[in-house]
Amino acid sequence: MPQISLMLPVRITEEKFSNFVRYFQSIVDCVNDLKNIEVLVKFDDDQDISKAVEVINEFKGKGVDVQYIVTPRSKGYQSMFLFLLDLFFESSNESILFASQTIDGSFTCKNFDTLLIEASTKHDDGIFVIHPNTVCDLQHFITDINKAVQHVETFPFWSRKWIEIQGNFGYNALTDGYTALVEYFLYREWGVDRRVGINTKLVTETHGEPPVVSKYWQGPRKTAMDIHLSEQSVAFARQAAKNLALNITNSWKKDDYSKYLIEAILKNYDKNLLLEAEQDRLQRRNNELQNHVIQNTAPPAQHSISDNHIDLHIVLARQQYLEHKLAKFNKIKMALIYIIFPPRFVYDKMKKFKNK
Repeated sequence: MPQISLMLPVRITEEKFSNFVRYFQSIVDCVNDLKNIEVLVKFDDDQDISKAVEVINEFKGKGVDVQYIVTPRSKGYQSMFLFLLDLFFESSNESILFASQTIDGSFTCKNFDTLLIEASTKHDDGIFVIHPNTVCDLQHFITDINKAVQHVETFPFWSRKWIEIQGNFGYNALTDGYTALVEYFLYREWGVDRRVGINTKLVTETHGEPPVVSKYWQGPRKTAMDIHLSEQSVAFARQAAKNLALNITNSWKKDDYSKYLIEAILKNYDKNLLLEAEQDRLQRRNNELQNHVIQNTAPPAQHSISDNHIDLHIVLARQQYLEHKLAKFNKIKMALIYIIFPPRFVYDKMKKFKNK
């Protein structure tokens, strides 16, 4: 079953028909195993696609898994993000990676499927985006949202869970720009970087990368960037980053639930220890003042317990706490887990009972 879905919204024209053929040929030439990929094509319903379908059938005969749909043109290029959603719903349930493709590009990296599948194993929770080209430095270089959308890492490969949590591919044609914005907020506001770089250019565009000063950047690209920087788009990206971050941190807790619970207990315990240390200090101070009154001597200078003493107090108390309480925790751990995360059969029975 395919693990990589290549989504290709396309409008066929005479001058670019050869690009359509070349794109499929590049897959055959560069893939390691055709079983690893599927190609999902979207055609407009106002075109004659008979020649394109012949090409698809030809490459199906060569072992390429190709499916196509025909839908309204809508707003054309402006509706690209909607076309990708249509293709996403047509994808195989086994696919773990999704990429937006163009017939203006073709694969030039041998065994690109193997590289992508290997890169997809980096994060166990399945929430990530693979960037074939070198990723930008989010800490020192991408310091604001303007730089985030201007220095876009093109041709990203989204994980299935990333798209399922985000709920879409963005809100305009340039989905890579929206992804860059979400990744910016995910790092800046949540301290999470889920970009996976493989430092290998998988796809080469036919016309080359357009420079920033070109008409391309002053036209549709600039329009899309302006949309990305709009108040509404920024709000959507920030919320998407939050949703991703909450799912990622939740998976961390589940991966080592015992450690998470112990740390949560100890954090609360530390607060109590600090309070006890301060109470001890006040009690000692009160005793010293009482001795001064009884002995009619000068009161001692005001002082507070040192940080080192507090740290030592916490360490010793923690050690004692763990020795006496951690053994009991192991006994009640399963009970806690069963309460918070009931076994599947209990959950199913509860669900059936509620539905009655």
